[in-house]
Amino acid sequence: MSLCRVCERLDIKDFVDWEKTLEDVPHHRSLEALQHSADTGCPLCKLIFNEISRELAKEGPLGPAIWKTSPITLRGVQYVVDDEDSEPGGIFWIKARCDRAGPLAFAYFSLYPDPDGVPVPEDIVIGRKIQPPQQNFDLLRQWIRHCEANHTACTASGPLPTRVINVGQVGEDFVKLEETIPTQTDRYMTLSHCWGATPHLVIRTTKATLPEHLQSIPLTALTNTFRDAVHVTRAVGIKYIWIDSLCIVQDDEQDWARESAKMGFIYANSYLTVAAAASADSTGGCFHYMSTPPPQPARIKCTTPSGLGHVFLCPRLGDFLTLHKSPLHTRAWVKQERILSPRTIHYDRDQMLWECRESRACESGVPESAFVTQKWIWDGRLHFEKGEQRPSRGAFWWDWYDLVESYTTHGLTKGEDKLPALSGLAQTLEAATGGSYVAGLWRDHLPFGLLWRKAGEWLRPAPTYRAPTWSWAAWDGRAMFYNVVDLEGDAVRVIPDVEGIEAVVTPSGVDPRGRLASGFLKITGQLKAADERMDPTAAGYRKLPGVMESLNLTVDYLTKDGGIFAIAFFDEGYRPGRGPVYCLRIARMESKRSGESMPSLFLALLLEPTGREGEYRRIGIGEQREVGTGRHDGPISSQPDFFAGVPKTTITIV
Repeated sequence: MSLCRVCERLDIKDFVDWEKTLEDVPHHRSLEALQHSADTGCPLCKLIFNEISRELAKEGPLGPAIWKTSPITLRGVQYVVDDEDSEPGGIFWIKARCDRAGPLAFAYFSLYPDPDGVPVPEDIVIGRKIQPPQQNFDLLRQWIRHCEANHTACTASGPLPTRVINVGQVGEDFVKLEETIPTQTDRYMTLSHCWGATPHLVIRTTKATLPEHLQSIPLTALTNTFRDAVHVTRAVGIKYIWIDSLCIVQDDEQDWARESAKMGFIYANSYLTVAAAASADSTGGCFHYMSTPPPQPARIKCTTPSGLGHVFLCPRLGDFLTLHKSPLHTRAWVKQERILSPRTIHYDRDQMLWECRESRACESGVPESAFVTQKWIWDGRLHFEKGEQRPSRGAFWWDWYDLVESYTTHGLTKGEDKLPALSGLAQTLEAATGGSYVAGLWRDHLPFGLLWRKAGEWLRPAPTYRAPTWSWAAWDGRAMFYNVVDLEGDAVRVIPDVEGIEAVVTPSGVDPRGRLASGFLKITGQLKAADERMDPTAAGYRKLPGVMESLNLTVDYLTKDGGIFAIAFFDEGYRPGRGPVYCLRIARMESKRSGESMPSLFLALLLEPTGREGEYRRIGIGEQREVGTGRHDGPISSQPDFFAGVPKTTITIV
C-alpha cells in the first residue's frame, strides 16, 4: 500500500543530521487526521497510530477535544554510549510523539535496511530480521561458537549438580531425571523461569515422584517453558539441563536447604542459561514472541550520498534497555542467576537476546556498545570476570547497595527465600573481594551498611523470622541506602561515630548466607532518648512545604529554633504511644575540602527497647539537617548538637 502525502515527504536524512540542532518534524495535525490516514491505507500512519493509541489507552478514555487538537510530531533519537571506557555506539530510533494536555504519549520505531535497495548508513539501521525457530537455533549456535572461540572468561567447569535432566535425543518424547556422583563432570544447561501466581501447577519432583522421574518424564507432562528449554538444550547439543523444580526434591526440607545453597555454583558452572524472560509462569513458554506475527513494516525513503535508498520502519523491539521490565526480571531469584551465569540466552517478548561475560548481542542486530555499563556488579555480568582491574572497595559497596535497592522491589513466591536468593552471589563476591557477608550486608562496611530506609511506602515486617531488624532482609518492601560510600571525587566524607561492632548470625540450615534462625549486633556509641513529644500533631512539629512531597516520602519530623530539623523515617510507620524511642548516633558528614561539618549533620538509628537489659530492635532511621540548605552549603558547627555530652554505651540490636 502507498504512503499518504504527509509520509511521502519524509526523508530519514532529515532525522539524522547531527551537525545541526534536531527539531521535531511535523506529521499529522491531529490524532483524528492520523487515524483517518491509517484507516485509508497508509502503512506508516497505521504503525504510528497503533503504537500511540496503545500508550494513550493507559491514561483512560480520551475526550473529543484531544482527538481534534493533539498534533503528531517525529524526531530522530540516538541512545549513545561514549566514554573513556567504552567504544562509541548506540541505537537510532524514530520517536513519534502526541502533543496533548496532560502526559505526552511516545512511540519508538527501529529502522531496518532494504536488502534490495541502495545501501544506507549502517549507524542508523538494525541489521537483522527476527527469525523462525530453525534459523533462530542457527543464530544461537553461531553466538556460542564465537563465544567459545574468543572469550576466555566464559569458560565454566565443575562437577554436575546432584541431579540433572537428561534431555535425550531430538525426536524422543521423554526426558528423565538422573542422580550424579560427586566427581562426575559434563556440560549442562540451566533454566531461569518464573513459577508464577500458581506454583502448584509447576511440575516438580517430590519424595513420591522421585522414583518415577528417575525412570522417565513424558514431554507432554512438562509445561511449555520446560518443554521449550528441553528443545533448546537438544538444539545446542548438550545432554543435560538443570531445572529447580525437577532437580530439587521440593517437599524435602533438608534436600532443599542443601541444594539451594549450591545454586550459585550451579548457575556459575552452567554451559548456558535459558531465560524465559517473557513468561509470567511455566506455561508461557520460551518462544513467546514467535506466536505473535510482527506488524507490517512501512517503507520510507532515505537520501544517501549513493542515491535514493529506502529503509523499513517497525515498532521498536524490546532489548537490553527494556529487559528489566520483563516478567522474569521481577523475580528476586533471577538476580543471582543472571549475574553468575557465564552465558545466557534471553527469550524476551520481541526477540532473542544473547549475553555472556564478554559480550551482548540481539537477534535484531543492535550493537553491543549500546548496552555498555560501567557498574562492577550489574544485572548481567560481574565485570571482574573479564580480567579487568578490580575496582575500589567503595565502588563495590556502591554497586552492592544499588543491587539490593533493585532486589527489594522484586517478588518471591516464598518470603523466607529473601536471603537464600542472594546466597550464591554473596558467596562468589566473598571469594572475589575477601569481604565478609552477614545478613545481606558486609561486615567490612559496617556501620554504613546499617544506613538504609524505606523508599516511599512503609516497609512490612516479615510474618516469620527472616533476619535481625538491622538488616533490610527482615522487611518486605523497597529499601534504599544513604550515599555513604567514600568515592574518589566526592565532596563529602562520612565519618563513623560508633565502634566495637560485632555482627553475629545463626543460620537455620547448612547455608550460612541463607535462612537465619537468629542474629544480633553489638555496637558502642551515643544513645539518647528521642524527644518525648515525638508526635506529628504536637506543638513544634510541622511539614516543610513541597520538600518531602516531591520525594514521595512519608515522614515525621520536628522543626526546632535555629533552622535545624530532625527527620524520622519509621520503617513501618509512626504509631503514637508505641513507647520510648531511642536514637543511636551512627555517622556524621564532613567536607573533604574544609574539614567542616556539612548541613546533613547526623545519621542515627531509631530503636525501641525489647524489654531485655541493653537490648533494642530497629524501628527506623533519623537525620538532623539544616532547613533551607543543600549538602555542600558550608559549615553549621555553631548549630546545636543533639548528642552533646552523651557518653558512649554498648548495646545489642536484634
